[in-house]
Amino acid sequence: MPLVVTSIGAVITVDQMADYWPQIITGLSGLLGSIIGATASYLAQTRSRNADIAARRRSLAFALGAEIKSFLEITERRGKIRMAEHMARQARSGMDVQLRGFLAEEERNQGQFPIYTANLSSIGSLGPITKELVLFYGMVNAVYLTIKRAEIGDYDTYTPAEKADLIEGEITIWRAAIDSGKKLSETLLAF
Repeated sequence: MPLVVTSIGAVITVDQMADYWPQIITGLSGLLGSIIGATASYLAQTRSRNADIAARRRSLAFALGAEIKSFLEITERRGKIRMAEHMARQARSGMDVQLRGFLAEEERNQGQFPIYTANLSSIGSLGPITKELVLFYGMVNAVYLTIKRAEIGDYDTYTPAEKADLIEGEITIWRAAIDSGKKLSETLLAF
């Protein structure tokens, strides 16, 4: 008895099916080619997207590393910590020091870290270093907030001992931020 294939009510014998092999092979070749082409296209787009993401991460890391390094160098050149230490010694000796002169006029009116601020939504893409990065910027911003408050006289009513305590506390935070910033800038610039 001949093999019979039925499809939608039609009866086709194997001998009749042989007439359709070229079309079946052509159809299967086209389907296989489409699958291979779509897979290759998907993989190429995924690689391209991953390369783009990696390039943006490297660019952000380098920009932040340069911003931190620049901040550290400027802070060192302007001698801000030495100035604060001198003021703390004076206050500790009982002298009523004026907590002024840490910020230039332009520093009072502009943001401290434009690259960090502009890229807040992307900072997390840097991975585990994000924690140290946010901590560094938080410490520096805390010190600058205290400095800005000092510049407008918020601490003028403090006793010399209270001013010395305030300054020494801020120096401790500042030094921790500088130590963290040095490590961060090296790591980010080598990202």
